[in-house]
Amino acid sequence: MNKTITIYELLGLIKDGKAPKLVKYDNYIWEYKKQFDDYFNDEEYLIENGFDSWNNAKDFLEEKVEIIEEKTIIEKLNIENDSPTQFYIRNEYGTKCSLTKHSKIIADKLNEVIDYINRREDK
Repeated sequence: MNKTITIYELLGLIKDGKAPKLVKYDNYIWEYKKQFDDYFNDEEYLIENGFDSWNNAKDFLEEKVEIIEEKTIIEKLNIENDSPTQFYIRNEYGTKCSLTKHSKIIADKLNEVIDYINRREDK
């Protein structure tokens, strides 16, 4: 579910380095451009032009924007095998880490949970 905040609150998020990547304002999707500390929609900048186009800055600061949440995909464990009974996963350095029967069962279940969560994120 997307969250609605004011431009003033959005400026606070930008100041704190927590600016959301995408917001929706005035039926347009705006993407954050870090080098400008502003949102762009292929034609104009949201904050820069917002202050220029509104007669009263206070009114612009009270305008609402909707934060567009990005979908996160959780990566599954890549279970490999040397033989039908020798399973392993690789660590961050590429080294093979052997799995026991029990840890293989846990890894398989964990992959099922990841699939379930990723399916729910798609909705």
